[in-house]
Amino acid sequence: ESEKQHRRLFETMSQGVIYQAADGKIISANPASEKILGISLEQMQGKTSMDPRWKMITEDGENVSGFEHPSMVALRTGEKFGPVVRGIYLPERDEYVWLSITATPLFRPGEDRPFQSYAVFDDITIKKQHEDEIKKQQKLIKTVLNKLPIGIAINTIESKPKVELVNDNFAKIYGIKKEELPTVESFWEAVYEDEAFRKEIKNRVLSDVKSGDPKRMQWHDIPITKNGEVVKYVSAQNIALEDHGLIISTVMDSTERKLAEVELVKAKEKAQESDRLKSAFLANLSHEFRTPMNAILGFSQLLKQPRFTGEQKEHFIATIESSGQRMLNLISDIVDISKIESGQLDVSKSIVNIHDSMLYVYDILMPEFNEKKPQVSLRLNMPSGVITLETDKEKLHSVLINLISNAQKFTNKGSVEFGFKVDNGMLVFFVKDSGIGIPKDLQQRIFDRFFQVNTSLSSGHEGSGLGLSIAKAFVELLGGKIWLESEPERGTTFYFTIPVQKPVKASPESKPDEYSQLIQTSDINPVI
Repeated sequence: ESEKQHRRLFETMSQGVIYQAADGKIISANPASEKILGISLEQMQGKTSMDPRWKMITEDGENVSGFEHPSMVALRTGEKFGPVVRGIYLPERDEYVWLSITATPLFRPGEDRPFQSYAVFDDITIKKQHEDEIKKQQKLIKTVLNKLPIGIAINTIESKPKVELVNDNFAKIYGIKKEELPTVESFWEAVYEDEAFRKEIKNRVLSDVKSGDPKRMQWHDIPITKNGEVVKYVSAQNIALEDHGLIISTVMDSTERKLAEVELVKAKEKAQESDRLKSAFLANLSHEFRTPMNAILGFSQLLKQPRFTGEQKEHFIATIESSGQRMLNLISDIVDISKIESGQLDVSKSIVNIHDSMLYVYDILMPEFNEKKPQVSLRLNMPSGVITLETDKEKLHSVLINLISNAQKFTNKGSVEFGFKVDNGMLVFFVKDSGIGIPKDLQQRIFDRFFQVNTSLSSGHEGSGLGLSIAKAFVELLGGKIWLESEPERGTTFYFTIPVQKPVKASPESKPDEYSQLIQTSDINPVI
């Protein structure tokens, strides 16, 4: 009766069952196994797992030798083996059928070696195909997520939320490793080093998610700091999937855009300031032209009248000449600044005797000091010997004259000293005055075009306010740099350098003339 029940079960069960002898030969197989494998018992009986037609592979596609078939392993080890998933190749159908197999050894009483084994298997081909399709889709989704230019993270919504998924760009944007993110808390600690800011961000996330307002879950330009300094900005958006207990976070590196916006704001402010200063410049320009022009026209009319003495007319002529020179200087400044802005300045280099150039500038400016500021002495200080340099002489003269004239304008008493020195093979020129000085907040902008026009520094002083801008442009055109040191009410010193191709040395056999020596060494005003 027991045998009949076993036989009935064997023949009617939906799982395949195959019995194999100790030598591996198939003894019997139930109908389900015939159906699953697509071959009859007669075709299987007496065959072993070593039959080359019966190819078996693992889920990874690796071949399984006949010696490693589940039943053979159970016979060899005497232990149950499985369940394992294996693919069996069916030659008649030219395809694989996927089975979940469990092999069990059978023992006779008192024996420790199995005399038989039986394998029970289910056809899981359809299930395996579905799983493979799911894996394929998951792999595709993972690949797509990692290729996206944005960072994506999926977290659970709970008291201690966990990180379910993080793509490569999310970790890259925040500069962290995926393995450092088992929980959301570890993410906060890894990214936001400031504890107060970290707490603020966390509270904001929770508040935004609870609100359900999509706009509140859009964040822009959140700073990421490292050692107290902002290293980048990120923009993020959180999407709450409350039915699934998840939050999807997308993030982008917005550093370049943020910095571009900052630069754009600066450029806009600079443009607005430039427009304002240019407007002030044009307003001042009309005054600067009108004043000397009125003098020229007025005194020209007076010259026609016979009632004035010759001495008086000489004074009128001197005033007309002075006003004409003032207009000429103004026009020259306007032409220079126009060339600078249009990039049309040319450099005409020649071999320049620096000592002769300094004396030339001294001779040009000394009469002006005598006439306008007799209480201010002009001094020249330069090393002995003859130094030559290849540069643009006219632009060098222009820079010196501009700086010295500017110093004279803002110095009411004391001295204006200029000269140069040799420092590490470079020529360093200087113009030092004992004037009103320049406040620190203006020292960075004093060279900006038109800047002085609308400041209190230039009120009550004639001039276009372009001298320092022109000087800076000329120095940079010659390859040098210009800077200043100043203290309010204690004077200002301007420095600029002229680069050379080789170290500069004075010719020891050449000595400056007596007049030059007097100017260099005298502590007394050379004018006197």
